Amino acid sequence: MNRNYLACFVLFSVLSGCASLPENTGRTESYVFTDTQDTMLGRDARGDLAKGAAKDGFVLLGSGLDAFVARAALAEVAERSIDVQYYLYHNDLVGKLFTGFLWKAAGRGVRVRILVDDMGLDGRDEGIIALDSHPNIELRIFNPFDREIGRGVQFVTGHCKDNEALVLDQTALSDPGQTLVIYMGLAHLPQIVRDLVAAGRPEETPVAIVEHGTTPRQRNIVTTIGELQQAVDRHAIASPAMLIIGPVVALAEELDWFMPWAQEMELKKYA
Repeated sequence: MNRNYLACFVLFSVLSGCASLPENTGRTESYVFTDTQDTMLGRDARGDLAKGAAKDGFVLLGSGLDAFVARAALAEVAERSIDVQYYLYHNDLVGKLFTGFLWKAAGRGVRVRILVDDMGLDGRDEGIIALDSHPNIELRIFNPFDREIGRGVQFVTGHCKDNEALVLDQTALSDPGQTLVIYMGLAHLPQIVRDLVAAGRPEETPVAIVEHGTTPRQRNIVTTIGELQQAVDRHAIASPAMLIIGPVVALAEELDWFMPWAQEMELKKYA
C-alpha cells in the first residue's frame, strides 16, 4: 500500500476529532506567581541561592511510586500555587488520590492550575467540570476532541487469501464510536455491507470511498452503508480504494484542504 495513502487517512482521522470545535478565543489570562519567596519551598530555594549552590536542573525518578510520592509531597506543602500538566489523567487509584491532594490544597487556599490532554477524558466531562468548579482550581484542556465525533480509528483489511473465507473483526464493525477504515475491500463488498448491518451499524451511516488516494487520479465519493454497492457500481470504482465509515465522513468538505496538498506532494515526487 502507498504509505502516503495510509498517512492521509491517519491524519484525516486525527484531525476529525477537533475539526468542529469552537474557536480558542476569549480565554481568561493566567500567570505564574512570582512573589513566593516567603513560602517554605521559597525559603529553601532562597537559601540555596544565597550559598551559590542552586542551579537549574532536573531529577529523574526511576519508578512510578517515587513520581507519585514526589507529587503528593509537593502538593501537601504547597502554600501559594500548584501547576500540574498531565498527558493521561486516568480515573484510576493514582488519579483519584492525586486529585484528592489537589482538592485538599485548593481547600486551604492554594491556587491549583491543571493543564490536561483530552485524550484520556472520554466519558468524564462531568467529573472534570466538577473539579473545575472549585474557586481555587483552574482547569484547561489541550488537544481537545469533538464529543460528537469518534476519537478512535480502526483499520481493517477486506482482503483474504484465495480459498479462505473473509472474517472481519466484529468488535470493530459494531463500535459506533470508532471510525472504521477498510482497505482492499472491493472484492468482498457485499459481505462487508452485510456484516456492517448485522453488527448494528445503521444503513444511513456515512461512507467515503476514496479511489487512488493521494494521487492525481484520486476520486472521493460520499454515500451510505445502504447505498455503498450501488455507488461503487454507478461510479465504476476500481482498486485501490479505501472505505472510511462513520460520522467523521460528514466532515469531508471541511477537511478537503488536505487532499490538494497531498496530491501536490505526490506530483512533486515524479517531477
